Amino acid sequence: MVASARGRGRERVLEKLVTSSHIDLVEEYFEDEHTRAFVTDPGSHESNPGSPGSMLCAAIFGAIASGTRNEDAGIIRGGMGAISDAISRAARSFGAEIRTGAPVVRVIVEGGAASGVLLEDGEEIRSRLVISNADPKRSFTKLFRPEDLGEETLKRVKRLKTKSGCLKFMAAMRELPDLSAYLGTGYDRDNLVGVKILPTVDHYQRSWDDAAKRKPTRFPMMGVQLPSVADRGLVSDAGHTLGAYVVYAAPHLADGSWDDARQEVANCIIDTISEYAPNFRDSLLDWTLVTPADIEERTGMTDGNIRHLDMIPSQLLSQRQPYRTTLKRFYMCGAGTHPGGEVHGAPGHNAAHAILNDRQRGVF
Repeated sequence: MVASARGRGRERVLEKLVTSSHIDLVEEYFEDEHTRAFVTDPGSHESNPGSPGSMLCAAIFGAIASGTRNEDAGIIRGGMGAISDAISRAARSFGAEIRTGAPVVRVIVEGGAASGVLLEDGEEIRSRLVISNADPKRSFTKLFRPEDLGEETLKRVKRLKTKSGCLKFMAAMRELPDLSAYLGTGYDRDNLVGVKILPTVDHYQRSWDDAAKRKPTRFPMMGVQLPSVADRGLVSDAGHTLGAYVVYAAPHLADGSWDDARQEVANCIIDTISEYAPNFRDSLLDWTLVTPADIEERTGMTDGNIRHLDMIPSQLLSQRQPYRTTLKRFYMCGAGTHPGGEVHGAPGHNAAHAILNDRQRGVF
């Protein structure tokens, strides 16, 4: 990246990306407070938006997001599970066998190399290599005996940061949120798929500060999707569905648990959306709030970190978990590797090429 910028007039741009904070840049290049808030997208970084280097993560996410077609609006017909179904059908067409409900308790290590996995029911599956899509912390600390990895590897893994969590608020509604107070009475409600609620840059900082103190924020920053607008198959008749991705959220609260705070946090989110859509609370049929604790329990991601590791300057690019690990024939292919989280397939693609290159070189 440095070499591509050198001599082409891009050194200053690269320097700003690596050293500037997100807030510094938006305040330098934009004057309107609402515009500043809009381009400080809450989904584009997981670090303090006022800290040096936080713009680098935003740039990486900008590149990732550019793969979405405008006509899809980021909505998957049939829900996100349709992606898993499509991938599994493709894999099976090439002869892959997929087993679910078969928890792995340990990676089998023989002669200093991975040689298979041990399942919870005692079955051993032997193989020439093992690839993990779990997060690095869970992969190395839960699936190996300490003596199989070595002290230095375990120390490095335990130092990895997973402090930046998120919330997912989902709701069923009688009708779409009414945003006419902001968009006027003539806007097309049937084509409004996404809304960002991020009033000011100051709200970002306050939201981050609350999370850093490990308490629920009073200033939720959120990206709201209305997937039923694009996919009516998600509802049986009338009504709509809503999903709101909310940052920032500490994995563990300083006082009490996320279960204790669930109702209060949900009410804060509902109140915030209702500030802009006054009909929202009355239109609710049902809702659920998924917290970092829920995400860890349901999906096995350490600290509920949906990108496996915090997307911060010290854990980006070559500082992220390598595809090739310190253990022979054990590879990583999940969001903890470069370039990180989101549904884009790049970590798996890159890991596959690393494995194919090693096979060609006779590593296994």
